[in-house]
Amino acid sequence: QDEARKVLTNLPPSAGVEAALLRATVGREEREKRLQSAIDRYENQGSFRVDQAQLKLTQGKFEEAIDGFASALEFTEVAGAARAGLLRA
Repeated sequence: QDEARKVLTNLPPSAGVEAALLRATVGREEREKRLQSAIDRYENQGSFRVDQAQLKLTQGKFEEAIDGFASALEFTEVAGAARAGLLRA
C-alpha cells in the first residue's frame, strides 16, 4: 500500500486519483482529512460524501451519517448507495 500511495501522489490531481488515495489510506484521521479535502476541492462530490457518511456510520455517529447520505442523494451516480446508507443508518 505504501508503494501504491507513492505512485498515486505523483500523479496529477483529479477526483479519480483522490478516490484511489482514499482507498489506500489506512488511518481514520488521515482518511477523514482526505475526504474533507476532496469534498472541498471537487465539484462532483457524491462518492466522497457517501464515503464520509459511511465513515461516520462506522464511528456510531448516526445523525452525521444520515446527514451525509442525505446530502449525497442529489448526485445521480451515487443515489442508490446513498439510499442504502440511509436505510443502514
